[in-house]
Amino acid sequence: MVPMALLLLGASASVQVAPIVRIVAPDASAPTRADVERAANEAIAWMLDAAPVPRDASSVRLDDDVRRCGVDNVCVARRMAAAGIAQVVYVVVNLAVDPALVSVEVIDTASRRALAQRLAEVEDDPVAVVAATIERALLEAGHRLGGRLTVEVHPSDAALELTPTAPVAADAATVLAPGRYVLTARRDGFQSATTALAIAAKAHTRSTLTLTEDDAILSTWWFWTAVGAVAVAGATTAVLLAQPGTIDVCHELGAAGC
Repeated sequence: MVPMALLLLGASASVQVAPIVRIVAPDASAPTRADVERAANEAIAWMLDAAPVPRDASSVRLDDDVRRCGVDNVCVARRMAAAGIAQVVYVVVNLAVDPALVSVEVIDTASRRALAQRLAEVEDDPVAVVAATIERALLEAGHRLGGRLTVEVHPSDAALELTPTAPVAADAATVLAPGRYVLTARRDGFQSATTALAIAAKAHTRSTLTLTEDDAILSTWWFWTAVGAVAVAGATTAVLLAQPGTIDVCHELGAAGC
């Protein structure tokens, strides 16, 4: 399991999916486990209803626990389920046979049942073959490919709304079902901004919305009346303060006068 460089937002029903990678190679020219795990997590991240496991201290401890299971898949599934991980993608890259092979199996950790199995020959780049094979296996297991949307909005605290309704946030990649959407940004004191979007599977769409200040308040009669009153009061104060000499202030007390 490796960290994702991008914060991904997806459907609330997304399940966490973790890859388990094994590499069999006759020499050191084989891809590293980290390279294969990165490709696996990227394939998982494109799925609409799946999410890679974030890399943190707990996932590091889980890695250690899983490795102690060895090739005992029941042990691996049990420990993953206890950690809240719904599915495991077992990936074996075998470069010691001819032709070299990549095998992928998607396991439901609760039932320990295989949801999908795929086998592919490695003709060129093993990492690319891993990514493509995992994608096919996840689709066979019932997942759906999504597209990504990243939104930049000015001012940055504007509220974002996507129609049809889907989660969206500024500066985070949102995984959406392919289709057409309308994105709207709103903020008090600014005119709202709207744009139409087309999201395609395995494509990253980027959108920028810039709101302009709402000048409607400047055209109202009461705004300018208030501004005028403040201006007159300010001018009167300035004149009084500018007079030479001393200003005496007298308060009459009964018939005594000042």
